[in-house]
Amino acid sequence: ARSLAVPDLAEALRHGAPVGPLRHYRCAEHRWRKVGSMRRWPEGLVVFGDAVGAFNPVYGQGITIIARCARLLEARIDGRFSAHGFQKALERLLSTPWAMGVVEDMKWPSSEGPWSRTHVRAATLATERLHRAGQKDLGVYKVLAEVMQMTRDPSALAHPAVALAILRRGG
Repeated sequence: ARSLAVPDLAEALRHGAPVGPLRHYRCAEHRWRKVGSMRRWPEGLVVFGDAVGAFNPVYGQGITIIARCARLLEARIDGRFSAHGFQKALERLLSTPWAMGVVEDMKWPSSEGPWSRTHVRAATLATERLHRAGQKDLGVYKVLAEVMQMTRDPSALAHPAVALAILRRGG
């Protein structure tokens, strides 16, 4: 704990004690069935949650994602409801958390996935610069945290103030 950059955290860990035995999980993968991309879809059938996609639990996105899926369904239920339209909207909703998790997972050499190593290296470099800028700029950190917690649209990361901070502090 002494080697940690944050002294308060190191001190808390020094006096801490485990509250129970270590636990592990076996499923550390991302799986996504893009049913919204199907040309035909049975009207009245809605699929979401783990039936559509499972996210690596290490990133803690699961509960937030299922809550957002439920909200999306609630917002679309009316007299003109389209199950296929819902599935397409669900794909748009899942695309950002999916990409965020897959980029992190693809850093591991044993990972297999949809992106080339070149794509992953580029995304990793951009992510690392964003994180470095967030360590030095509270405004960037706030935007990054909100995007990661899915309370803000990822387009906020492209705001000129964030881009400028990355150029100044992310390198």
